[in-house]
Amino acid sequence: MMEVLLVGADNLGVIDKRLAAYGVASIAHVTGRNVMERRRLTIPAETALVIVLTDFVCHRVALSVKKRAKQQGVPIIFVKRSWVAIEEKIRRLAR
Repeated sequence: MMEVLLVGADNLGVIDKRLAAYGVASIAHVTGRNVMERRRLTIPAETALVIVLTDFVCHRVALSVKKRAKQQGVPIIFVKRSWVAIEEKIRRLAR
């Protein structure tokens, strides 16, 4: 089972339930709105994928997450908060 870090959005809607169909066991969710949350943003060691919802995070947060994911060797995708867009990116990544 895979663990995912989702960055952005206040609520996930059906995204968490649909990710479960792809074998995601748990989702760590960070809204990125709170300044302290942004400063202490870490990627858990067991994270297999980072998803950044680009329409809900500022540029600085996106760059910070990208840098940390690269340092840890964790794949990262940047996508709008749309299940269709997320699913398409996950499928591309799986190829």
